[in-house]
Amino acid sequence: MQNVPRRTSVLILLAQAHVTRSFLCLLIRMRNETHVLQTMVLANPLFRQVIIRLWHERRILFMRNCFALVLFLVTTTLVSAAELKEVARFPDQQVTGVGVSTKSGRVFVNFPFWSDDHSISVAEIVNGQPKPFPNEEWNRPGPAGSHFICVQSVVVDDQDNLWVLDPASPKMQGIVKGGPKLVKIDLRTNQVIQTIPFGEDIAPTKSYLNDVRIDTRSGMAFITDSG
Repeated sequence: MQNVPRRTSVLILLAQAHVTRSFLCLLIRMRNETHVLQTMVLANPLFRQVIIRLWHERRILFMRNCFALVLFLVTTTLVSAAELKEVARFPDQQVTGVGVSTKSGRVFVNFPFWSDDHSISVAEIVNGQPKPFPNEEWNRPGPAGSHFICVQSVVVDDQDNLWVLDPASPKMQGIVKGGPKLVKIDLRTNQVIQTIPFGEDIAPTKSYLNDVRIDTRSGMAFITDSG
């Protein structure tokens, strides 16, 4: 077996039978070919099968598979990049969240209250421009429980609801009492249908709720805190 080339795998089938009916079938697959010439006739069902595969060939096969995977990912990325389309631009505003409805294609963004020139918290992109969403009232200064204070994240769930996470910590200088909340907006009616306020057990004074994901099957929200 030492004379077998390193890039060769050998499949040996030894049949145990009478001398007149026994045979030896040797199949050699050279240089990682994807198929072998199969010519075998089994005269007796009692046989032993010994498979010898060289480790060097396995490493070569592994490297080839890795190269194929990388090539596929690069190709997919290039194709996806070619299909990108700019829907809006905000050169002077900080956007920290983007939500897209898979049912309608509507796009939503949010702007956290991090600077003095802050004027809008949640918006829908309409003709490339941000439009206050769900309305102007929610984006104006007002009672913390029914107005956006400092929105950090927006996400659309699989039921076509927009969820707005408001850590209520303007300029990250501490939360506004009664402000931390999660707001659910029905995109079919564009109406707020649920507001979930967070107490100090979830949003302590120095917290900053950062992102949210919704599991509609279990009815649970998963929120991160970077405070």
